[in-house]
Amino acid sequence: MCALSVAFGMLIWGQMVFQPYLNGVGFDLYWGLCFALSAISIAMSVLEVRWMLQEVRQQQRSLVRRAMRDIRKGRSRETDSASLN
Repeated sequence: MCALSVAFGMLIWGQMVFQPYLNGVGFDLYWGLCFALSAISIAMSVLEVRWMLQEVRQQQRSLVRRAMRDIRKGRSRETDSASLN
């Protein structure tokens, strides 16, 4: 989030304030840094989405296991109560 905010600030400042001063190598460095910060923000977002999807999958597996365990316990209770009758 911070890298994206800085990149956005650099975009605004670069277009409004620094435009007359940015030429040659300074131009390349300034906009290269802005691009790098934007790329870092995108990469961090992609990694966070992958992490969240992994967490969701892990929670789904846990819920399925718990449900199957509860179903098995319910069946064993039914067979125990049926054998008592």
